[in-house]
Amino acid sequence: MNPGGEGPVRRPAERAPALSGTEFAGIGLQFALTLVLFAFLGVWLDDRVHSSPWLLLLCVFVGGAAAFYSMYRRVVTAQRRDTQARKERGALGVPETKGEPNGQTTDRDRGARSEHE
Repeated sequence: MNPGGEGPVRRPAERAPALSGTEFAGIGLQFALTLVLFAFLGVWLDDRVHSSPWLLLLCVFVGGAAAFYSMYRRVVTAQRRDTQARKERGALGVPETKGEPNGQTTDRDRGARSEHE
C-alpha cells in the first residue's frame, strides 16, 4: 500500500502505457484545432489582401503539415518512452504482461488451443 493508504505503490518499472486514450484524444483535438486556426488565419489574410481563396488554401495546407508533424513527434516520443520502459522492466527482471490490459492472462495466452485449430 502507498503511504496514503489507497492502492498499491507503483514502482518505476510499472509505468503507464505509451499512449493512453486521453493522449490519443489530445492528439486529435490538437490536430483539429491547428487546422481550424490556420483556416481562420487564411480567411483573415484573404480578407485583408483580397486574394481569396489562395491564402486560405495555403494556410490550410501549412496547418495540416504542422499538425501532422506535431502528431508524428508525439507518437515517436511515446514509442521511445515505451521502449525505454520495456528495457527497464527487462533489466529489473519484471516479466512482460501478456493478454488483457489489466494484466490477466487469457486462455489463448496460456497456450490453449482455439476452436479453429
